[in-house]
Amino acid sequence: MNKLTYISYLFLLLANFLFANPETLTEANKLYHAGKYEDAITAYEALLNKGVHSVALYYNLANSHYKMNHVAPSIYYYEKALLLDPNDADVLNNIQFAQAMTVDEIKPIPKVGFSKFVQNFTGLLHYNHWAWLTVGFSIVTFIAFLIYYFSYESSTKRIAFIASLLFFTFLIVTVFTSLYERDRVNKEQPAIIFSVEVPLKEEPKSDSEDVVILHEGTKVFVKEKFNDWAKVELLNGTEGWMTTSSIKSLK
Repeated sequence: MNKLTYISYLFLLLANFLFANPETLTEANKLYHAGKYEDAITAYEALLNKGVHSVALYYNLANSHYKMNHVAPSIYYYEKALLLDPNDADVLNNIQFAQAMTVDEIKPIPKVGFSKFVQNFTGLLHYNHWAWLTVGFSIVTFIAFLIYYFSYESSTKRIAFIASLLFFTFLIVTVFTSLYERDRVNKEQPAIIFSVEVPLKEEPKSDSEDVVILHEGTKVFVKEKFNDWAKVELLNGTEGWMTTSSIKSLK
C-alpha cells in the first residue's frame, strides 16, 4: 500500500467517523417524526451498537418507546440521558410523563439538613462539568497571580491579589465538589425493572417471603449480587432481593 492510498484510506475512515453518525441520527429522527416508531427504535439502537452515546440519542429513543407505551424502556433511556446531563429540562419533563405510566408509586426519602444542601449543590452539575470549572478557575487564578506579580501599581497588585485568592478559593471548592460528585455517582448502581411484575423478597431464594410486589419501570439501586439474585434498595429506603433477570442496569 503506497503512501497516497494509505492517506486516502485514513481520510475515508475519518470522514465516516465524522459524518456517518450524524446522518444516521438524522435518518432515525426522520423516522420518528414520520410516526414510524418501531423503525426509529431500530435505527437508534443500531447507533448504540456502534458505540454512539449522547443525550439526544437516548432522549429520542426514550420518546419512541414512550409513543409505543413501552413503560420500562422509555424510563430506562430517559434515565440514561440524565446520567449524561442530570439537568436537561426536556428529559426531566418527559420522564415525568413516562413515570406516570408506572404502577408503583414510591416516594423518595426527603433529604434534610446539611446533607440536603450538599447533595443539592453538588448535583447542580455533572462531575465532568465541575472538573471543567476547576480548569477554568485554575487558568484565571494563574492569570490573576501573574498580574499581581508583574504589576508595579499598588492598587492593581492589591486587586489582583484579592482576585487570585478568590479564584483559588473557587478552585478548591470545585475540585472537592467534582471528586465528591464523581464518587457519589460511581457508588450508585441504578437499574430499571423490566419484568411486568416481580416480587421483592426478604432473602435471595424463591420461597422467601415477599416484601412487596413491584412492576416494570420502577427504579431500584443495586447494593450487592448473589448468584442470580440482586439485593436492591428502593427510593423510599425499602430493601430486598429480586432476580437479576428482572432488572436492567443503567451503568
